[in-house]
Amino acid sequence: MKLWHFTYYVDKNDPNSEIKTIKIKSGTGKEATEEFDRVTKKFSGLEPFTTVFRCEGDVD
Repeated sequence: MKLWHFTYYVDKNDPNSEIKTIKIKSGTGKEATEEFDRVTKKFSGLEPFTTVFRCEGDVD
């Protein structure tokens, strides 16, 4: 498993919206991105705009 970091604007239509970071454990970047999309749409109801996407590396 790898730890993926997503830094994003909460509302992609508002450049002044809050910026948050979420960390997701996943085997691949594709799986992490799918989980990020599912979680953010489910809980915020918004379409976030990701500004940074990076992998921290292998974690236990």
